[in-house]
Amino acid sequence: MIENGAILEVKGLETSFMTPDGELPAVRDVSFSVRRGECLGIVGESGSGKSVTCLSIMGLINAPGLVKQGEVLFQGKNVLAMSHSEQEDLRGGQIGMVFQDPLSSLNPVWSIERQMSDVITRHLGYSRKDARSRAIESLRQVGVPAPAERLKQYPFQLSGGLRQRVMIAIALSCDPQLIIADEPTTALDVSIQAQILDLLDGLKREIGFSLILVTHDLSVVANLADHVLVMYGGKVMEMGSTEKIFENPLCPYTMALIDSATSIDTDRPEDLRPIEGGPPDPRNLPPGCPFAPRCPQATPECYEKMPDLRVEDEDHAVACEHPLPHTHQANT
Repeated sequence: MIENGAILEVKGLETSFMTPDGELPAVRDVSFSVRRGECLGIVGESGSGKSVTCLSIMGLINAPGLVKQGEVLFQGKNVLAMSHSEQEDLRGGQIGMVFQDPLSSLNPVWSIERQMSDVITRHLGYSRKDARSRAIESLRQVGVPAPAERLKQYPFQLSGGLRQRVMIAIALSCDPQLIIADEPTTALDVSIQAQILDLLDGLKREIGFSLILVTHDLSVVANLADHVLVMYGGKVMEMGSTEKIFENPLCPYTMALIDSATSIDTDRPEDLRPIEGGPPDPRNLPPGCPFAPRCPQATPECYEKMPDLRVEDEDHAVACEHPLPHTHQANT
């Protein structure tokens, strides 16, 4: 689905972690694509496989992790088949990544200037002088005040919001065609979260890069994403246009995420409905649908076999034995 004009195509991706207790499958047969200039929102509870999917795309899975199979095609070239040096050329250059916690992602003993300049000189071949100018321009682009002064500072001297803006500036500094933002607002308070999300959306529209936005909160992607991918237990449970996902969710898990969100519609009269239970243990995944133990619509067949992802409507697919009626309207 969504393959025409795609800048990124992920096909049959499977990633596991080999531990003393056995294999822990984190990503299971995940396929999707991202078109040029669009935003794809990947949503799901913690432990659903969202971040591991992104790290697999970037070629950042290290032992005991292992990408077992699948393809990650960026502009038609398989990232997983590239050499280590080729992947390094791609990361930070054509694909930028904004991590969850900038304080742990930025080097605490290097100045902001050194961290930004190293990326720019590595991928663009600039001199140190030109790299500094480019770094100032990138900081100004993301709304960092007094950017020349900020370059002299260290991560611990910046607020959480400024650190995240620096991370976005680093990701943007080499004019990437795709940016992956993995829970970019997790460590920020609500007002700063809104600023960072508005910043990413505005930059995407202005510059035209593609964006993968990873979050556990459906309300975050409601107004930003063009398409939404819902993950649970390492599997794709539902995918489609944002409009269809919110207006007519087909998977009970998607509906449960919407019902448990706090800010999709602040005026709705219904009480929030938390999802009972917890995510499955990856060491002991059920043979059937991973959401079956928590699903109010589950039948015996749901516990026996994981349904294939099938297209139910144009640009809308679901992996469920008992999808919700097409006439069902989400409370959004």
